[in-house]
Amino acid sequence: MAGTRAAIARLLRRAGRAIGSNAMTQTLGFDCDVLIVGAGIAGASLAAELAGHRAVRIIEAEDNPARQSTGRSAAFWHETYGGPLVQPLTIAARPVFETPDPDFSEISFLSPRCALTIGTADEAGKVADFITTFSAQGVDVRAVDHAAMMAYVPGLRPEWSHGAVEPACSDIDVAALHAAFHRKAKRGGAELALRSAFRSAVWRDGGWDVDTTTGPLRVRTLVNAGGGWADGIAERSAVKPIGVQPYQRTIAQLRLAVPTPANLPLTIHVALSRVPGFAASVAPKPRRSRHHDCDARFHVGRCMDGSGELDRTGRQLHHLRHPGAAAGDRGVRRGRDGVRPCGAFGISGAGN
Repeated sequence: MAGTRAAIARLLRRAGRAIGSNAMTQTLGFDCDVLIVGAGIAGASLAAELAGHRAVRIIEAEDNPARQSTGRSAAFWHETYGGPLVQPLTIAARPVFETPDPDFSEISFLSPRCALTIGTADEAGKVADFITTFSAQGVDVRAVDHAAMMAYVPGLRPEWSHGAVEPACSDIDVAALHAAFHRKAKRGGAELALRSAFRSAVWRDGGWDVDTTTGPLRVRTLVNAGGGWADGIAERSAVKPIGVQPYQRTIAQLRLAVPTPANLPLTIHVALSRVPGFAASVAPKPRRSRHHDCDARFHVGRCMDGSGELDRTGRQLHHLRHPGAAAGDRGVRRGRDGVRPCGAFGISGAGN
């Protein structure tokens, strides 16, 4: 995502130079050079890159700019997430999160967590391949047995006999990061309009006529950062959708009957991989169902389709008694990213 955002920013800055717009003056006859639809982490980060180079405006349908996936993101800086091809990008991004420029943020966005990839005896080979592959790329990943894993996850069931620990895995303070992007965008002159929903857009005479709930806009470049709404925005702009499929994801907090350490690791089952052979899913397997692009509300005590499923999910991992859910959250996750040429760009990410 960081590479996609930077590439789009370079394209838009180049396009702006070609039409003669300067750093702080919008093109004559246009309300702004770049209109970004969506003020979540994708839209905010792109606005931060462009502001000061182009006249940027962000429109957001909600009453605050982190109402949907960004505001519900349980994000980690995790080197092995996504497989060995993504890992170099993750490594390159760490300084931005860990030691940001003081003008961007006075605090680090990372706090220590560690990740634990687990497998059964039948999956020992997968765990070994995981360690070998990422160790060869410079990742600090170490083999651990069941006894060592018990120190990380008290009550871990004995069938989880093979593991790999990544000490560098960290939590990302998404709220602070998102706010920093918006501050940078504002300092560069970007404008943010809340409660301003996108209705439609038509390409005419080298620009876009955009209809919003707060009035019409004439813009040179339109950026679709609508997340789960991305395909709908594309269709209402007469741009071919790329098949961004929203999925419902569930997060549950278990209330255990015994004390648990505050530094429980991000625990991953090596078999539940999006990239074959590599870990990328929280273990046990979460519910991931097709969903429509709607507001994903927070629920307490309703975090899965029945308490029996929640109970079975928890007991697959450990044998401690857990009376039920403390809280739960249903979110909408996008299934695909995309970039569009010819004046319309897409930068819809995948919130976690």
